[in-house]
Amino acid sequence: MVATLQNSPIDWMFKTEKQEHASLAMGGVSSWPRGKVLGGTSILNYMLYVRGNRRDYDGWRDTGLDGWGYEEVLPYFMKSENFDSDVENKYLYHNEGGNLTVTTSNHKEPIIDTFLNAGKELGYEVGDINGVLQDSGFSVSQVTMKNGFRTGTFKAFAEKFVGKDLTLITHGHVNRILMDGKHAIGVEVTRFGKTEIYQAKKEVILSAGTVGSPQILMLSGIGDGEHLNEKGIETIHNLPEVGQNLQDHLMIGINMDVNDGFGVDALAGLYPSTVAEYGQGKGPLSSNACGGVAHVHTDVNSDPRPDIQLHMTSVTFATDHGVLLFKNFGVLDKAWPWIEPHVQN
Repeated sequence: MVATLQNSPIDWMFKTEKQEHASLAMGGVSSWPRGKVLGGTSILNYMLYVRGNRRDYDGWRDTGLDGWGYEEVLPYFMKSENFDSDVENKYLYHNEGGNLTVTTSNHKEPIIDTFLNAGKELGYEVGDINGVLQDSGFSVSQVTMKNGFRTGTFKAFAEKFVGKDLTLITHGHVNRILMDGKHAIGVEVTRFGKTEIYQAKKEVILSAGTVGSPQILMLSGIGDGEHLNEKGIETIHNLPEVGQNLQDHLMIGINMDVNDGFGVDALAGLYPSTVAEYGQGKGPLSSNACGGVAHVHTDVNSDPRPDIQLHMTSVTFATDHGVLLFKNFGVLDKAWPWIEPHVQN
């Protein structure tokens, strides 16, 4: 069901620059889904709940970012979380009663058990990669779902305040932040073809995502002055770092044929029994199709932190006979002959 949301009207449908040595089955261009909807990309993603490594946070702290050490951010992770499943050392790393429900109790395909057993055979522990196994281990996926349904950030954290302490405006596109010198004093918004100005009484909080936030900053005159001048934008604050150092996780897919019943059943949504189960928050339709995660080390890695993350997905481009996933990822038609033989396996 996740794939039906990407490359849809609620997705910005960004594309990467053409790559010479990557995404060759997609013509060198990868789709980069970003949510154009309340809750942003938390409505389009595969709902995996994976925190950063403790050493990353401590590294930020050591560079001068006060308050960003692991022991300082952990209480905020726990405060926001309603972890409704069992896990070792649960109350050292997790919490109940927060706004965002996290679970391991959604449907998992049988292939996930094989994945976890493989980890054990390789000498890895199986447990909580958001807890004691941050550096190394295999884990059942923790996902942001409640009773089988997605718990996006808007629904979890903001919806209950709408109409009370929060005025919500939809169908608005932020053009830029209004500045008085180097002080943000409001925002300019285009809505239904008209330009609207909203003045801030206290502060402007910019939270438009990995792509949207730096873009709005630059459109507001905050960024690399030379680049802004090239685009005809007056420089308010010359910050060359804005929009730089973008990092994304590179992915390599390894497809395997498995026996019937081990992976996702592409026809599950058509069975009355499955639909009835989903009404109770259970069954195959509550699967996020990625039931296992692992943090592992390659032979060239000398850092205590893992350098590879494994996602055990229970689907391939062949699972749905090329109806959705193949097109959703932008795979070229000429790649289908490599996939088609696996449709019946």
